[in-house]
Amino acid sequence: MTPSQTFLAAMTAMASGDEVAVAAFYSEESRYWDPLSGALAGAAVAPYLASIGRQLDDLTVRLEHVVEDESTACIEWVQHSASAGGRHLLRGATFVTVRGTVLVEQRDYFDYRSSLAS
Repeated sequence: MTPSQTFLAAMTAMASGDEVAVAAFYSEESRYWDPLSGALAGAAVAPYLASIGRQLDDLTVRLEHVVEDESTACIEWVQHSASAGGRHLLRGATFVTVRGTVLVEQRDYFDYRSSLAS
């Protein structure tokens, strides 16, 4: 599995809201960051990501552009979702480092406020 395929599989697990499924892609050594959560590590990553999947309906992530080698990837993505507030479109970029199928580092960059206007 390539780093971008690992990322997409983890985001599919996130969309399900299943914390156990999400945890399969992270370990105690994993480090995560995004503009909303700030820095998270180890066991704190899966509950946070799964909570996103539980809060949003019809959550999908599509990869737009990928540059990767065997263990790292720079990924531009688009996330579509829905909630009581309507439909949402969120564009972002993620940088990952993987070891096997574990995301040992993931940094997500996006402007969540822009998705609220879509």
